[in-house]
Amino acid sequence: MMTNLTSNGNISFPFAPSSFRPVYDTCIIILACFIVAINILVIYLFMNKDYLRTKTNSFLVSLAVSDLLTGVLSIPFYLICSLTYRRPVCFASAVFYRCIAFSTMAHIMVVTLERYVAVMFPMRYYRMVTKRRICLCIGVVWLFSIFWVTIQLSWLNVSNPGLRGSPEEVKHERIYNITGVFICFTIPLCVIVFCFARMFIVIRRQVRNIRTQAKLSVDPRNRSIASDKRALLIFALMLGIYTICWLSWYINLFQNELGADAILPETFADVLDFLRFATSLFNPLLYTFLKNDFRRASCSLVSKCCVRQSTFKPKHDLNATRTTLTTDTNGNKSNTLLNDCSPTYDPLEEFVRNESQENSVKEAENVQLITHV
Repeated sequence: MMTNLTSNGNISFPFAPSSFRPVYDTCIIILACFIVAINILVIYLFMNKDYLRTKTNSFLVSLAVSDLLTGVLSIPFYLICSLTYRRPVCFASAVFYRCIAFSTMAHIMVVTLERYVAVMFPMRYYRMVTKRRICLCIGVVWLFSIFWVTIQLSWLNVSNPGLRGSPEEVKHERIYNITGVFICFTIPLCVIVFCFARMFIVIRRQVRNIRTQAKLSVDPRNRSIASDKRALLIFALMLGIYTICWLSWYINLFQNELGADAILPETFADVLDFLRFATSLFNPLLYTFLKNDFRRASCSLVSKCCVRQSTFKPKHDLNATRTTLTTDTNGNKSNTLLNDCSPTYDPLEEFVRNESQENSVKEAENVQLITHV
């Protein structure tokens, strides 16, 4: 179970070393393929559609890169660790596992703060939220995630062939894990919930004021408020899914460091691990199919592919031959090939060709007869 892998200096698994579980591992591999495909699609749409390159979508495409790493790195290392049971591989798996967890939470927090500024301070939004600051926030998110998961290298001996850490390593791990629960989950969650509560209150008040003034159908702010409300619902769903899938991991992590017994049944632990990986699939699906601009880009791409497939392209038959009826100086008529392919004999084609020749001769005789008359 990945929980025990990342919770303390002692690495333990609920399954035997070098074990391969066909059903579960196959489901994980299929999940990784879907994660890679959908997140590559999001990045492709962002790079090729100008109207998708908004400030909010910049954070979402950065989150898509983080989710893409789940399918490319985190899941493969997870499977290799379960097969080899080697400390360096399992440590790399734990690093990627933690990095995705912290990066996802950090991205949801910064995109929530960006929406918070847009809703609470609409007149100062364009002055406060600039492209430079967005790039700076994205860079800080990635640097913090990488720093937080690699700081363990300062006290852990990865080359140690044993899976049990020294007493000093266990002590540092306990401080590190308890601090991580608060810094990387509890505090961001409180900040996000506070921002969501304030934004929903403000949007509800704005809608009530517009309805009171009886300008709901003509007020230009109506579309903006509806868009903000829809975006908040999408991000709230992302936060809810992340919290449901990862809360058990943080709770178990905290309990293990406090010495409490928090061993979960193997089947239930596998389901939780699968759901944690699946958040990297749920996130792009939410804002791809629910967010209007991404949904418009997805429908445009699908329709374009369908049009290309339905376009008829005539195929040239390389065995087909073209002939023409020629007349020499003596009045003899013959067929001349217009290509280099030798014709294949077909009785029906021969009959049609003879009929056309006779009709041509009769037409020529009729012309001569009319001319002499």
